[in-house]
Amino acid sequence: MTRTRVFLTYWFPPLVWMSLIFYLSSRSGLPDFQSFDLAMKKGAHLAAYGFLYFLLFRAFHSTRPSANPPPSRLCLLAAFVAVLYAVSDEIHQSFVPLRNATARDVLIDSLGIFLMYLLVKTKPSLFARVLRRSAE
Repeated sequence: MTRTRVFLTYWFPPLVWMSLIFYLSSRSGLPDFQSFDLAMKKGAHLAAYGFLYFLLFRAFHSTRPSANPPPSRLCLLAAFVAVLYAVSDEIHQSFVPLRNATARDVLIDSLGIFLMYLLVKTKPSLFARVLRRSAE
């Protein structure tokens, strides 16, 4: 696989996802979900950062595709980068009118990352198809 194809296949998706998170964090006015507002927004944090972790894990795994199970350091590296991005996102939000930065959101983001980390580590068979493709 060429370097360009590896980049487009494995590294471009997390960059696009991070850009989407950045864009949504730049928005002053967010939709109001009425009585479900807190649950919807915090659930979105969990899902968005869990998915970011998975995309980063997949990208890092593409550098060592033959390793099965995936090396723990790749899992931890993906988690570290995702948490750093969560922190940077909250700092970014502190500069957006009508938004604020909270440690609670970083903790919620980190929980989403941790839950996906646990899923990747304890149920690798769920991801075998995706990881097998990165070995090709």
